[in-house]
Amino acid sequence: MKLNFSSNTVKNTISNIIVLSVAIILYFVIKNISIFFVGTKEILRILMPFVYGFAIAYILDIPMKVFERTILKPLDKKGNLKLKRTLAITITYILAGIIIAIVIAILIPELARSIGTLIENIPDYAHSLEVYFTEIVTKLNLDANMVNEIIEDFNSISGYITSIGGAILGGLLQFSAGITQSVLNVFIATIISIYMLASKERFFAQVKKLLFAVLPQKPVNYLIELSDHSNKTFKGFLSGKLLDSLIIAIICFVCMNIFNMPYTLLVSFIIGMTNIVPVFGPFIGAIPSVIIIFITSPIKALWFILFVFLLQQFDGNILGPKILGNSTGLSAFWVMFAILLGNGLFGFIGMIIGVPAFAVIYSIVRGAVEINLEKKGMPTETKDYASSDQQIID
Repeated sequence: MKLNFSSNTVKNTISNIIVLSVAIILYFVIKNISIFFVGTKEILRILMPFVYGFAIAYILDIPMKVFERTILKPLDKKGNLKLKRTLAITITYILAGIIIAIVIAILIPELARSIGTLIENIPDYAHSLEVYFTEIVTKLNLDANMVNEIIEDFNSISGYITSIGGAILGGLLQFSAGITQSVLNVFIATIISIYMLASKERFFAQVKKLLFAVLPQKPVNYLIELSDHSNKTFKGFLSGKLLDSLIIAIICFVCMNIFNMPYTLLVSFIIGMTNIVPVFGPFIGAIPSVIIIFITSPIKALWFILFVFLLQQFDGNILGPKILGNSTGLSAFWVMFAILLGNGLFGFIGMIIGVPAFAVIYSIVRGAVEINLEKKGMPTETKDYASSDQQIID
């Protein structure tokens, strides 16, 4: 007896078997989810040098392309692409090595020294501020009990700041120890990144070849277009944000030296690093910076608040738009949503990559919505779906 696969009974039976099989598989996956995560974690640990290598190659591909398109462009005429790529990789890694050496030799010791000095001098700063507040409340003829309460509160705050400073210094030491223990992984990742940059076109071609072999042509073309768009979004945002933050850190360092403010390098480093985070970065960096300056000089802390406000206005309205433009295509609301979601899922790194990642997802959803609307013969502009008595404000 032959089965008629076109009959509804056979189709329903096959569908039920597939659904039941998927349900059983999901049940065992969920039941043994801890084993699954342990296995995944172990695989990621083994492959971590490749993950680091990809990250290094992805970042260094930006300056390498600049070198290939500028100072090494004459080699195109001679048709020596291999020499051009070799020189571009060499220049890129030498430049990256010089920058890392400068950071290790100058910036990190100076930051550790500044933090150590800050922690060491906190008792003296606390005493000076106590005298300062006492003079103020005396001139204002405040109640003695209120003065004592203020002093006690300040002492508790200074103790809290001391513990934070100690934690930061300890974190730096642990970070340095972690780097020392991971030298081998970093070395392997660097070698892997060099291979990736040297043969990136071949790797991309191999992936495309595999996709075209196992998938229909139309989905593969869509995946290629999507990956190209994602790459441009990520690199445009990250490179622009890094350049913007570096310029802000330099401006902060120069201006703080001009106005003779304390801990210029430490504060400028904090401001520059946190400025990488969109929207919330300036606030994240300003709070600890103000506290650091305040325990040294309350008056300078007030001037610093004004300075940071003006600096962030310059960055948000002039420098940032010039460098980044509208690289993500997201409104301010969705930018904040992406930052909060990224922070909740992946912490500080999530706050940085959350915006370009969400921009890619947003563009995919928007494209799918517009395609379906076009198929139905309906308008794709959002304003066309507003009520007749409403007007969308851009």
